[in-house]
Amino acid sequence: MAASLHADAVPVHWQKYVVPASMSAPEWLNDFRGRVEQVQQLSGSADQSRAMRNGIWFGGLLAPEAFLIATQQATAQQHGWSLEELEMKLEFAPSDEEMQHAVNESTGFIVHGLAIESAEFDQVDRRVKLASQLSTALPTVNLQWIRRDSAKASGPPEGGEPAASDQPAEADASGQAQPTVELPLYLNRARKNLVCSVRMPTFGVPAHAWYQRGVALFAR
Repeated sequence: MAASLHADAVPVHWQKYVVPASMSAPEWLNDFRGRVEQVQQLSGSADQSRAMRNGIWFGGLLAPEAFLIATQQATAQQHGWSLEELEMKLEFAPSDEEMQHAVNESTGFIVHGLAIESAEFDQVDRRVKLASQLSTALPTVNLQWIRRDSAKASGPPEGGEPAASDQPAEADASGQAQPTVELPLYLNRARKNLVCSVRMPTFGVPAHAWYQRGVALFAR
């Protein structure tokens, strides 16, 4: 251990969960401290609603995949739905009122700390779109599990063409069909540990353009 720390490297027996290979020992210690503080805050909170409103540092969870499964199971049990019916939906930059409603009505889970490469969240248009920046931080997210039937529109937009076969349609706020693309959510920027896939509206940009740019989300 002393030799590893002297070389500013993370000792092998400390590596109980996945971190970037390039992470130094000081960075690992700060990261670990943040993870422990989050666990202490959540486990010691007398007001779980307040703890959820503050949000979960998604990348700071020891097992983000387990968190997603737990939230999916909780939603399915709450509504009496089967797990196969549910699809994950991310709502970016919810207002304080929307976050409080998600907590009070158990309609979502507030998470933060996500990032995206080759795209960005446009605060004006309130959507994710392609960008020249290599990597940008994403705003707070309201993570929801919704039934697949409610996530998809019944047909193409009025006066528009049907969605391409590689771009499934999803209903937007106006109820119209919006083509979507599935983007990978990785544990970190090494792109070795896939957490899940996230369906995102394309807003008219062909799916192949997103794939060619290598757009991906990251938990940290």
